[in-house]
Amino acid sequence: MILDITVESLNPNKEINPINITDCVKLQFKVPWPVNVVINSQCQQVYNEIFCFLLQIKRAKYCLDELRFFDLEKDNILHSISTDDIPISMNDGLSQPARIHRMQVLRMRLLHFVNSLHNYIMTRILHSTGLEFKEELQKATDLDQIISVHTKFVNKIHERCLLHKKVAFLKEAVMRVLNLILTFQSRWDQGIQEVSVKTIVVMETEFSRCIQFLSSFLNNVIKRGSFPHLESLAFALITSTEHVVKN
Repeated sequence: MILDITVESLNPNKEINPINITDCVKLQFKVPWPVNVVINSQCQQVYNEIFCFLLQIKRAKYCLDELRFFDLEKDNILHSISTDDIPISMNDGLSQPARIHRMQVLRMRLLHFVNSLHNYIMTRILHSTGLEFKEELQKATDLDQIISVHTKFVNKIHERCLLHKKVAFLKEAVMRVLNLILTFQSRWDQGIQEVSVKTIVVMETEFSRCIQFLSSFLNNVIKRGSFPHLESLAFALITSTEHVVKN
């Protein structure tokens, strides 16, 4: 089996958010017969959807992991102005150290979210479900059973990665947070002199709304016992639903 990584053109008719830029990267498996009967083109398409989603999560995680306190606190060389020269409308009377603290706290909240999501996908879904798949595969006695076991595995991880249409609204909320992380990274790298209180509040509010929606829905689902595999993710999100920053 040969794996090729290709870069395709994005659909110009589809709205492209910053987090979707990596959707152009595709995996193509050249599978020989008779393995291609099991890993067919339809399965490869599902694998690519999972790969794209995981790539988006890892990109957002990397963006937060690589942020440095120095970059936030540095003077902006393009606008070499002192803190005293910043209009009151920009900082709303909030001191620079206070704004730095707000940004640092928000970064930690975003990190908690993306790390929880990453851990859920990598361990609870891909690793655990992969072990279940290997166990079922060993029990298969003919080609039809192998195809059936593999198809069930692919469909299961596709659904549990929030990629099924019936949970599209959950993925949309997750994508909003991942997009917010890229916006946050850009603001951080500009330096605190370019970040107003209003900008911070907008990012905090957007994040809180998404987290409250996700945790509320997942909490209700867990109570009904509908999706037990979501328990770990729900718990991680519920523990960070609300954080009140005092000015």
